[in-house]
Amino acid sequence: MTQTNGTGTSRQGWTGWLLRTAVVGGAVGLGMAAMAAISAPQAPADDSMSMMQQHHERMQQHLDQALTEIDASDAQRQQIDTLFKDAMTAEHADMQKFHQNMGKLKTLLTAVDIDEAAVTQLRGEQDQLLLATSQRVTDTLMQAAKVLTPAQRQQLGAHIDKMMASGHHHMMAFHPMGG
Repeated sequence: MTQTNGTGTSRQGWTGWLLRTAVVGGAVGLGMAAMAAISAPQAPADDSMSMMQQHHERMQQHLDQALTEIDASDAQRQQIDTLFKDAMTAEHADMQKFHQNMGKLKTLLTAVDIDEAAVTQLRGEQDQLLLATSQRVTDTLMQAAKVLTPAQRQQLGAHIDKMMASGHHHMMAFHPMGG
């Protein structure tokens, strides 16, 4: 069912929009991470851990704000918090693999002779990683939506619309800079 978002434009249900935004944002974020990985020196492990912790904290703050705004119960908060913590842990494992692969890509692309078959194989691995990440994001969002009531999902849709209008939509993307 098509709904209007108050600006005269129509949109499908918030879940479809949210999923598309998360997937596209995640892909863009990973692409930007790829460019940075190729061109920048590797950050020390302490910097990576600090960045991940900051990312977790920002995402947790945003999640807490959204759950407060939709008046989620303590039980709902606990279920959704667990879902998102598990997804964040998996995201960071994916990002480590992604960065390792980008290091391999840099080696392949800076070799005297470029091994196109190896580049193609690595691209396939990255594609599978992006697909798995996209599927996890979709599954996590769907599981979280099932925890909420229909009225809360509508409120969350309004929250997402406000976030998008304010330019904070990049918070929905699962990417290493955390928005």
